[in-house]
Amino acid sequence: ELLVYAQHLAVVLIDTHDVKEGDIVCQCVERSLSMVIGIMAIEMVGAVYCPLSPQDPLHRLHALVEQTHSRLVLVHSSTREIFDGHHALLDMDQALNMNSGVSDTDCDRLSHITASYENIAYILFTSGSTGIPKAVR
Repeated sequence: ELLVYAQHLAVVLIDTHDVKEGDIVCQCVERSLSMVIGIMAIEMVGAVYCPLSPQDPLHRLHALVEQTHSRLVLVHSSTREIFDGHHALLDMDQALNMNSGVSDTDCDRLSHITASYENIAYILFTSGSTGIPKAVR
């Protein structure tokens, strides 16, 4: 069931938001099953996962999205208001509730996405306690 939800979200990322291999996709959600689904979907499409903590101050979150040049932020109902109007958003609750299933064609497209050891899987940021947070690949 987890795989089906992750595949569905991966297809939404590709079809609706044109996410491609190497694109950085930020995710700002509370710890939940949705978080795991988001991580898996981002990795399935060959994109780079960048976690954002909803507990961080708003200016830090916006600065991190800008620093990564991410075109998309995955959110859910309780974190949507953090980014409303500032960045392209995908509300995971809405996307997953519209689950229309994953076709054989969709699975075939996902199975042809390749990754190598040279690809970046995720980006994390330093705390920024001594200045501006630094991205680490």
